[in-house]
Amino acid sequence: SDKKVISCGRAEKRSDIVVKHEGISNVHAELRLLEDGGLSVVDLSSNGTGVRLPGATAVERLTKDVPRKIPHGAMVVLPLKLKKGAGPRYCFTVILGDGETVKPPDPEELPLDAAGNPKEEGDGPLESGKAA
Repeated sequence: SDKKVISCGRAEKRSDIVVKHEGISNVHAELRLLEDGGLSVVDLSSNGTGVRLPGATAVERLTKDVPRKIPHGAMVVLPLKLKKGAGPRYCFTVILGDGETVKPPDPEELPLDAAGNPKEEGDGPLESGKAA
């Protein structure tokens, strides 16, 4: 396909990848194919999108409307901010070309609190959910 932008969000008519979750915006994020064959992700949401780079444990909060180039093996996390009872975060791993497949962790393994901020050790259980 010649498609250069793939949108992720809650709105079936406006999103290529549909995620039914009250914390996901109608169009939450976009994945954009770059001229060099790389990929960028853009947060378009009100509850945030995060990226965990390969080998890292921290999840980086993306700046809204600013493209962030992401490497093979990076994990995209959405939404970062969770309302009580909203359900799990969703994660997917970016695989470029014929690269090795990397399974994303279960969301409860992410060191984030309900607001999407880094959790400190000993802060109690993490918000949990299932990977998509």
